[in-house]
Parts: sequence; structure tokens; C-alpha cells
Amino acid sequence: MTTSPLAVRLAFLALTGLVFLWVAWEAAGFPDRARIFPQTIAVLGFLVVAAKILLLVRTDDVDPDVIAAQERDPDSVTTIGEEWRQGMPFLGAFGGYGAGIALLGFLPASFLFVLSFLRHFDRMSWARATASAVLFTLVLLFLTRLIGLELPEGLLGIGA
Repeated sequence: MTTSPLAVRLAFLALTGLVFLWVAWEAAGFPDRARIFPQTIAVLGFLVVAAKILLLVRTDDVDPDVIAAQERDPDSVTTIGEEWRQGMPFLGAFGGYGAGIALLGFLPASFLFVLSFLRHFDRMSWARATASAVLFTLVLLFLTRLIGLELPEGLLGIGA
């Protein structure tokens, strides 16, 4: 079964928008200062997704050369299965990040997520990826201390 790239993009964006709405809804039950960060990110993320959906719907985002190539070679048409196979490593990385937060706590999981993401997807050297992950973690720690936010600890009791 083949689908248009536009339909796949719209479906992915709609799912992403629903995830942002769910995060905002869940964060509404957090204590006052703990809900600021997740709700801000969720609202901004939802607005970006909504803007991208409107942009895709309102403009002709399809390259005529790509359509001509697909008409000549039907095997080049992307199927939903191919899209999922390409996206699974990213979904796995974010799923691992969520599991890491639950097990290790927010800061250690964030450090490991940034390190592994930069190494695997950006193919950065160990030195640059480690330095970037340390810098990211230090900035995150500074900002959370600045606003007095308590980060979640994991089941192992390490974290914030």
C-alpha cells in the first residue's frame, strides 16, 4: 500500500500535536512551579505543529520532480511501512529517554539521552558528544536551580 508523502507528514504531525496536548494536560496536575516547564514546552510544541500543518495544507509542498520520478519508478514511492522503519530509531530513543527518566531520574537520563542521540544520530565523536551532553546537563541544572524547580528522581533514587 502506498500513500502520498503529504498524508504521511500530516498523520505524523497530528500524532505529535496530540502528544503535546496530552503532556500539557498531564502537567496541569503538577505542583505550581513544576508545571511551568512541561506546559510551556507542550504549548510551544503544539503551536509549531499546528503552524506546520497549516503551512502544509495551504501550500503545495510537493516537488514536481519528485512526482515525476515516482511515476517513472513506482518502487520509489514511500510506503507507510518504510516511514515507520525509518522513524523507529527516533521513537525508540525517546521511549528510552522516558524509561531512563523513570529509572534513573531526569538529569542522568537527560545526559545519557543527549550523549547517545548525538553519537548515534549525529555521528559526533565521543569527545564532542560527551562535552555537549555535559554542557547541556549543566545548563539544565543551572536553569532548574535558578527557578527553584525540583526535577523528578528515578526509581533508583538518583537524579536531581
